[in-house]
Amino acid sequence: MADYTEKLTDAKAMGFIDQIGDVFKGLPHLPANIVEILVKIAPWLALLGGILGLLAGPLIGVLGSLGSILALSPYSMFITIVETVVMVANAILLLMAFSPLKAKAMRGWVFLFWAEMLSSVDIVLSLLRGQTGSLFASVIGVAIGLYILFEIRSSYSGSAKAKTV
Repeated sequence: MADYTEKLTDAKAMGFIDQIGDVFKGLPHLPANIVEILVKIAPWLALLGGILGLLAGPLIGVLGSLGSILALSPYSMFITIVETVVMVANAILLLMAFSPLKAKAMRGWVFLFWAEMLSSVDIVLSLLRGQTGSLFASVIGVAIGLYILFEIRSSYSGSAKAKTV
């Protein structure tokens, strides 16, 4: 049976990741000791984020759906459902990243990258909902997240592909 994460780590996906990484190549680098600390805490932050995402995602979805029902807004309900799916998918990616990140395996880093990309999708969904107040902060947050990710990337090794048994 094929690995369901295969598309996240195939040549096309890795090429896309490299293109995003090119944006950050000319920026100043973090000191080595900061990178080392970030690499050590990354698995634990991913685990915490994944657990909180699995708890909060469905709760926010239910509350948002109730609000949409009360407001008689099918559009808002649709956006809420999509946001919930994105939050849960993000949480799952973070949980999947935990073990490979502990082993300093590239596969874990790739899962973190795609979780960050899902954060970008969440920004678009907020815009569709008409929530523009935090747009600037959200875009800056994703940019900083990607910068940090590409700063720690070289600390991870191996193939992003799943090991076959």
